[in-house]
Amino acid sequence: MSKSKKHFILFILLSLLWTAFIFSNSLKNADESSADSDRVVVFVEKAANLLGIDINEAQEDTIAGIIRELAHAFEFSVLGLLTYITVNSITNRKKILISLFYPMAVAIGDELIQLGSLGRSAQVSDVLIDTLGAIVAVLIIYLMSKRTKKSKKIIEK
Repeated sequence: MSKSKKHFILFILLSLLWTAFIFSNSLKNADESSADSDRVVVFVEKAANLLGIDINEAQEDTIAGIIRELAHAFEFSVLGLLTYITVNSITNRKKILISLFYPMAVAIGDELIQLGSLGRSAQVSDVLIDTLGAIVAVLIIYLMSKRTKKSKKIIEK
């Protein structure tokens, strides 16, 4: 088996595993999902306290909301990155478009799964945040790869 085929298989498996991770988070009921967020909020509060910053209850709620949105963006930035690497290993054509289509489809599926989870709902804003996370990651890796190619051309001259 060629190195590029092994590379493709590895990254498609990683992409599918990450998708399963995303969907597993969506299957959690509202209480389980909130508990996950609350653990991160407690960590942020402890870090703030170490810096001498007191956080009140209203700020705590704001932090929890931000953490949830950042978690969405992070999950899908990783998925976008994995998808881009997977697609890039087999083609150079339309790799950005394909790399964004899959995470967007997963984001929609993710929100639909949440409809079946107790106390959860589907939010169009979450699909947008998820997609934005993927867009940022794909653009960063695309621009980095362009810069690397440019650098190699300069060195070869």
